[in-house]
Amino acid sequence: AYSSGVMARVESRGDDVPMWLVADPLMADFGDLVDQGDVRNISGIKSVAYIDGLEVFVHKRSPEKDARECSTTCWATLFAHMTGFAAIRAGGELQQSPWFASSWSLALLAALLNTLILLGLFQVISMSRCFFSATADAEE
Repeated sequence: AYSSGVMARVESRGDDVPMWLVADPLMADFGDLVDQGDVRNISGIKSVAYIDGLEVFVHKRSPEKDARECSTTCWATLFAHMTGFAAIRAGGELQQSPWFASSWSLALLAALLNTLILLGLFQVISMSRCFFSATADAEE
């Protein structure tokens, strides 16, 4: 939350003016500034630029906002994978416990129980997200 600017107001460095940035996430220079002279069509917010003889997708965005969004996406993806693998491990441990491992029907019950717990958790998180979103909208 800190890297996205939600938890703490990060002072702007003054580079929040939209500039042309490399928009291809598979390139090593993703997010790098592009000279406006290299951009084919400067009238919109998306275009193609010629960089070192290659045609590269570019978009016009704030470099500061783009860096925050990239960092937030990185951490969100990492934590989502960690949580998913932990849920898989917890479900496996539940199925391997002595009581549930005694028959196939109890092992299936463990899987269903795990599913119900996860769905309930998703509902609680969804309701809290709606609550905090409504609270934030009311403050503005």
